[in-house]
Amino acid sequence: MQYTGAFAGALGKSLLALQSTTELFGARVLELSKKLRKAGLSLRFRPLCFTDYVLVVPKGNPAGIRDLKDLAEPGVRVMLPLRSSPPGSGPVKGILKNSNLTDAVMKNMVANGSCVINMMCDLVDGKGDASIIEKRLTTHDRFKDKIEYMPIDEKLIPPGPLTFTLNIMKYVKDERLANDFADFVCGTEGQEIFEKHGFTSIYSARGLELIERFGVKDV
Repeated sequence: MQYTGAFAGALGKSLLALQSTTELFGARVLELSKKLRKAGLSLRFRPLCFTDYVLVVPKGNPAGIRDLKDLAEPGVRVMLPLRSSPPGSGPVKGILKNSNLTDAVMKNMVANGSCVINMMCDLVDGKGDASIIEKRLTTHDRFKDKIEYMPIDEKLIPPGPLTFTLNIMKYVKDERLANDFADFVCGTEGQEIFEKHGFTSIYSARGLELIERFGVKDV
């Protein structure tokens, strides 16, 4: 198996422009998979997993953060990855906008990061009081035991970046083998691995609800 990890949108654009090929593609954002299908590049796709966003603080929560509104309180040091590539930055901006907190929170910004990992290392080192990140990052070995996190109302989270799909591409050489791999990662054992690393399983109550709400089904 050869694996390439990168900004999924850039990989998708490269595939759509016929500048690259792959046999399987784990696309982020449902619309990208639909474009690949429409262009005849993807034979079919299926739900892979979902991501979610949380409010994160250093272990012990020294600033006493309780919810998003606290990020707007005077003196709270907020660190956000707003300079990171989308979808890293886009959903965070959307959450602030949907909660009507953008202006107030921006006044409390002490760091505007381009790398979420580096920003999180600074957060656990006491250089900030709170941030908004993807839940999957709370399992990262460098800081998973040094942070606490709280859920964010799902109504505030932009839906686009939540969805990951697995595409079997037209370039596949051994379709049976590709189907076996897809069955594994989308099966019970594979989904347990995703859950362990902070993603939302397609079999969880939230995952099933998102599949229906967003229509995460092949067309």
